[in-house]
Formats: sequence, C-alpha cells, structure tokens
Amino acid sequence: MGTSRLNADAIAEDLRHLADLPVPVQSWQVEVGPDATDDLAVWVWATLADQDFKDPADTLRLRERIWTAIRETHEDADPWVYVRFRALSEALPH
Repeated sequence: MGTSRLNADAIAEDLRHLADLPVPVQSWQVEVGPDATDDLAVWVWATLADQDFKDPADTLRLRERIWTAIRETHEDADPWVYVRFRALSEALPH
C-alpha cells in the first residue's frame, strides 16, 4: 500500500484539532512512509512544555489518544503509528 493514501500535513492538521488532550501539545511533526519492515507507518513527534512531563500517566494517555485518532481516521490504510515526545526546551535553538 502506498503512502499516497496518507498525507502527513493532513494528519498534523487533524491532530491540531484533537480536543480534551491530557496535556497541551505545543507543536506537531508528522512523517509518513515505510518503517524498517516496509510496513506503512506514521511517525508523530509531539512537543510538550517541559512541565507537562511530570506525570507519566498523562503522556501515556496522550500517546493512546494520538494512536487511536490516527488508526480510526485512517483505518483503511492500516498504518503502524509511532508516537514520540520531546520537550519544548529540546526543540528550541540553543
């Protein structure tokens, strides 16, 4: 299955409109392509404020919310979804 069925910009836009997240996401970065096993995959990097890493349960709930949103929206493409977090301080130029 080709990546043409998944559009990184459209996925990022969908993620920006997710409501009721356990912690706010400062920015989203999304990439689409084959993973190491050549399966269709979506990589999501969510940037969070440093203080939002205090409770690991919050990031776990956020990961599940992102994963579920992508899998349900793109069920026909059946992508693997990889969700990673980075702190806002890591994303800022030093």
